[in-house]
Amino acid sequence: MDVRITQLLLADALATVRPAVGVRSSLPVLSHVLLSTGESGLTVSATDLQIYIEHVLPVAEITQPGAITVPARLLSDFVRGLPSEVMHLTVHGQTLHIECGAFEANIKGLAAEEFPLIPEPAGLGYITLDADVFASMVDSVAPAAAKDQTRPILTGVLVTIGEDTIRMDAADGYRLHHCVEPSDSDIVHPLSAIVPTGALRQIAKCARESVDLALDNVRLFARSDGTRIVAQVIEGEYPDMSTVIPTDQNTNIILATDEALQATRMAHVFARDAVDVMHVNITPPDSIVVTAESAEHGDNRSELSGKVEGKAIEFAVSVPYILDALNAMDTESTRIGIIDSISPITIRPEYGGKDRGICEMVAVVMPMSK
Repeated sequence: MDVRITQLLLADALATVRPAVGVRSSLPVLSHVLLSTGESGLTVSATDLQIYIEHVLPVAEITQPGAITVPARLLSDFVRGLPSEVMHLTVHGQTLHIECGAFEANIKGLAAEEFPLIPEPAGLGYITLDADVFASMVDSVAPAAAKDQTRPILTGVLVTIGEDTIRMDAADGYRLHHCVEPSDSDIVHPLSAIVPTGALRQIAKCARESVDLALDNVRLFARSDGTRIVAQVIEGEYPDMSTVIPTDQNTNIILATDEALQATRMAHVFARDAVDVMHVNITPPDSIVVTAESAEHGDNRSELSGKVEGKAIEFAVSVPYILDALNAMDTESTRIGIIDSISPITIRPEYGGKDRGICEMVAVVMPMSK
């Protein structure tokens, strides 16, 4: 291999693929990155067998094609310290030689054939999403995924790709975040898979103007602006969430999202010492009072203005769950629905009667015993 490329381009590519580099793996090649030339330029790839990231970047000149794997951390640290000039990369046997200005290095690697490439299956049906829309979906649902590794299925997000929509669901047994957005696709039969939350966050981080997504039986494929990411899905059957979201409420509240966030954050100051519980007292037509108490440090009380329809009610709820739900709202106002003090609470963006088509976002939170 004989390639010339700018230091900045290679440094950015190495930073892009680094989250997929294997850590403490029994296979030495997984701690390496693969450098390989192709028709599109130089491809930098990394994988830990759970997630695979490759980034293709144009090069100033390819004199001789080739490929090699080299230790990811060593190469990244060295390239990052070089001046912003053209680098000359050559491969001699299993050694990568680098020249850049007054600096040069020889990095011992492994044969490219040892690197586990993940090719793209033929006939995948892709959907296209705006990158910001995809990132917003991931940010909306990811906080509700379980952190407990004893329930691996719930640590992921259920992604469903349909004919004209993409749906994401995450739940940890105490709450559910559900989001649906329109998409551009020609998929006839919906496909679903449980995707690791970290993989979705990485795709959102790498996506630029738009992102293409596809599923097969074992992997999620994503591509955006020269970057391709393949994530191994989590095996198992995700719980049926179709009946979790209540359709009728005895009490409905519409209030300003910012005010609700501020009151919840204020309650969190005291609720941290009381297993993160706050109390909400609602009285028609417009009384909403949020309180939290710490046996050691005191208590606080916040009065919010809003519109209350239905019955008066009081309930206790987890502060972090409400914060995550409110942070997922993308509107000035939020609608909260309650059946009673022991039934699931629904939290939705309030669109003021505007038709949002097939777009949908809802968070469902279980109240806590008072």
